[in-house]
Amino acid sequence: MKKRLLFIAVALLLSNCESIFVEDISDNSIVLLAPLTNSKVANGSVTFTWQGIRDATQYEIQIATPSFANASQIVLDSTTTKTLISKDLKVNNYEWRVRAFNTAYNTVYVTNAFTVIATDFESKIISLMLPVDKDATNVKKQHLKWQALDGVNEYRVQVWQPDTNGAKLKDQAVSSTSYEYEFPEGDFTWQVRGETSSKNTVFSARTITVDTTAPNTPTLELPVDNAAIAVNTSIDFKWNRTSLAGTPELDSI
Repeated sequence: MKKRLLFIAVALLLSNCESIFVEDISDNSIVLLAPLTNSKVANGSVTFTWQGIRDATQYEIQIATPSFANASQIVLDSTTTKTLISKDLKVNNYEWRVRAFNTAYNTVYVTNAFTVIATDFESKIISLMLPVDKDATNVKKQHLKWQALDGVNEYRVQVWQPDTNGAKLKDQAVSSTSYEYEFPEGDFTWQVRGETSSKNTVFSARTITVDTTAPNTPTLELPVDNAAIAVNTSIDFKWNRTSLAGTPELDSI
């Protein structure tokens, strides 16, 4: 009897230890990549992509029409270990949402709204994947990625600085759904369209900021080096630093 009780106690202890060491992901937030909010996509197969959460084991994705608050239909309610899933959708308004979970915790849902439209080839839209829109990075070499589109012979990739009213830095036709480009520093717009021998889709565009220059080192002014200050005295810390153009700069003390 004592051996049996000891076995049960050990099993319960191991079970509790397993739950103790499950990572709490509840404060993390899913980043939805595509379709973005208020985007328009062609009817047919729509691919949904999002960024993974560390220590998540599965993801729950739901799609409702026209919205979750006023749903006439839940067209998809599924779990997956991947960060990509496709679903055939008809012309309509939709919302989609994703949350991550593991054996003990889950994140909150993150939701995007989008519209599925009927299109001819010239009106079809390329779904851009990476880098995310309005990305700020210190990595110059970027892998531009987008989803394949039926009927396309090749894709035209353009890079503008800072936007299509500025300077065109690159105009390249490629047969794949990715292109590696090394950006200089600054603000840029990159865009992709599908092409055949006689037709082309509209451009899909995103922006990116590249900043590889470290901020200037602050100059310490007060208190002076090796200053002797009485205890329980309020101390004013003062420093100076010249800001550089680029992404926002912050000081930490």
